Amino acid sequence: MALTLTREEALQVESAIDAILKREGNRFEFEYALVKNRRKLKAHNAETREDISIMQKELRALALEYCDKDDDGKPVMQNNMYAGLETGKHPEYDARTEEIHAAIKAKLKTPVELEPYLIKKEYLPSASLGTALIALMDFIEGEENGC
Repeated sequence: MALTLTREEALQVESAIDAILKREGNRFEFEYALVKNRRKLKAHNAETREDISIMQKELRALALEYCDKDDDGKPVMQNNMYAGLETGKHPEYDARTEEIHAAIKAKLKTPVELEPYLIKKEYLPSASLGTALIALMDFIEGEENGC
């Protein structure tokens, strides 16, 4: 059964798996299932991270290009941010950054499909998983697709 997640959800599931794997006392079978699913997510998430990293580098380059500079041509910083990038000051900067932010959001909404390795309920730990359980619901046998 294929599972469809957004790229944002895939990143959240991987993060939840990483947090759970750091805990002590998990059953081997549970950790095994988590690692199997993490491997399946890894390729999708690596591509997502790479694409977003490229867009973030472009945002930084734009900020450096349009920010205020001192007499030596170095960027002026205010409160750990580049000065002079207020909305409306540089319409070209505003338009391009808006496009990049929209592209990042669109990338995160893009669906990915994978075959989950289903986790048997009896392998779940007796201790609470907290909010990580929400991210894992579609990976638990009998709970996939909100059933």
